Amino acid sequence: MKDVASAREAIRDDHGKLYVQIHALMAAAKRGDPPNVLGQLRKKIQNASPDLEDRFIDAAKRDLGVGE
Repeated sequence: MKDVASAREAIRDDHGKLYVQIHALMAAAKRGDPPNVLGQLRKKIQNASPDLEDRFIDAAKRDLGVGE
């Protein structure tokens, strides 16, 4: 369970960081060019933690004792 708890905490941390970035981008969208802001948002999400899902799955597999 420790690996899953660590992965869950990493997801929470990354979610908080993304929320701050999304909030700033949405404020910019209200003032400017929404398609450009959406492109920036997509880049930020992909760059923030591209392997987060894989890390979570790997931690769950280790915790459950499931081999690869």
